[in-house]
Amino acid sequence: MCRFKRKAPPDACSSNGQSPEIGMSRLEPFEGSGVRAAIAYLDDGTELKAIGFAIGLDPALDAATLIYDRQSEYTGPEACQPQLPVGDPDDLRNTECVGAWVVAPDGTATLEAANVFDEVGGGRIHVPLDKIGTTSVRQTDGDACLRPRPRLACGRVK
Repeated sequence: MCRFKRKAPPDACSSNGQSPEIGMSRLEPFEGSGVRAAIAYLDDGTELKAIGFAIGLDPALDAATLIYDRQSEYTGPEACQPQLPVGDPDDLRNTECVGAWVVAPDGTATLEAANVFDEVGGGRIHVPLDKIGTTSVRQTDGDACLRPRPRLACGRVK
């Protein structure tokens, strides 16, 4: 029987009958950007889904969401930055990219993604929710997450 660790929609049980893990993040503006977002993560053990809504984005600029390791901070100058050393088994540097936001002319935006982009092997892979500490909205220059620019919003995933 499928039971939830946190409240989830009735159709959220995975195909293998496992209870999905749910993480939520409320992202606050970084350095006065004015961007706010909410992202829900649903991890069924084989796929990490992300659904988000944001306000305050500039429709003329591209934006993407990235994830960071469990040691990452959600406030201060080091917010939404990797903290674990390169090579640590829980380092997410090569698997940070969740996906790009679709921004409307009024600056509202939506995010829908399944799994994260693997910068080394290409394609999308599963990252377990329990490895994620924080998530961000960043300005990009059209390549989604390959060359992320300034942090616009940051939040803890809990």
